[in-house]
Amino acid sequence: MKEQQFIAAYEQEWRQLEAFLQADTVSRKQTSSAAMMAGDFPMWYRRLCEQLSYGERAGFSAALLARLNRLAVLGHQCLYRRKRGHAGLIADFFRWQLPQTVRRFWRYFALSGALFFLPLFFAVGFGLLNPEFAEEAAGTYTEMYTPDPDKRLGESRGASSDVMMFGHYVQNNTSIGLRTIAGGAVLGIGVFIVLILNGWHFGIVSAQMIHVGYAGQTFFPFVITHAAFEITAIIFSGACGLALARALYLPGRLRRSDSVRQMLQDFFPVLVAVVLMFFLAALVEAFWSAIWLPPAVKFSVGGIAWALVLAYFFLAGRGDAGT
Repeated sequence: MKEQQFIAAYEQEWRQLEAFLQADTVSRKQTSSAAMMAGDFPMWYRRLCEQLSYGERAGFSAALLARLNRLAVLGHQCLYRRKRGHAGLIADFFRWQLPQTVRRFWRYFALSGALFFLPLFFAVGFGLLNPEFAEEAAGTYTEMYTPDPDKRLGESRGASSDVMMFGHYVQNNTSIGLRTIAGGAVLGIGVFIVLILNGWHFGIVSAQMIHVGYAGQTFFPFVITHAAFEITAIIFSGACGLALARALYLPGRLRRSDSVRQMLQDFFPVLVAVVLMFFLAALVEAFWSAIWLPPAVKFSVGGIAWALVLAYFFLAGRGDAGT
């Protein structure tokens, strides 16, 4: 079905939905057509989500998709506001809205992930083949991750130092996130630079730790758990930056200001997730990663953290319409 045929088929339905969603509660009860729609609203909401999904697959115009997505967001809010209080709305946000938003805009996240992980894997391979380069680029980390109990990272830290490091990690993570998202304002080039450099840095340090034999003893046991949240937050920040770049420089039929406004509305759940995951990563890094336990314990906990993050964003919210 072509776009104009699609619009002609469903335009009246969308206008009724817009009128219904923009009306207050009293108006919905007093107007017969609105009252009828209210009674079958879950069905109308499912139809809208199906139409939005079809439009995305068909590659319809950004203006049409923005209109349908706005209706879907308002519809979701209306559907669950009628059923739940504030606590319920928060639960619905994490149960449905956040994971569904990530899957709906998966292309941004896939590109962001590629920009981080491809340089990471390349750097590991390059560093293993060129140990002198790895030593020069990341040799300062060798002493930091030494297995020597008297010198290793975090061994002599007290509670006050943990709190101080937590503040440092929050500040550092916030800086990375803001630079990545803001990079979208510079033709998206800033997003590419931040993601590529962060991936490369992690990869070359990993190669150096493998060379000196610390990878399985200290380095990966230290980073594996908080990396589940920190790397995910970095990739999500990159997705937001890429979406911002598209909204600014490829707004389609929308005005640039409307395009950016739509992007912020669409990606608001992701921005919330970025803040929470960076905070959680700092918390874990300060109070768990620095605790020296057998590597098997650290790998087990880290593996569970990664499994939970991936399962949540891939599987959560699939029982609701529009997933």
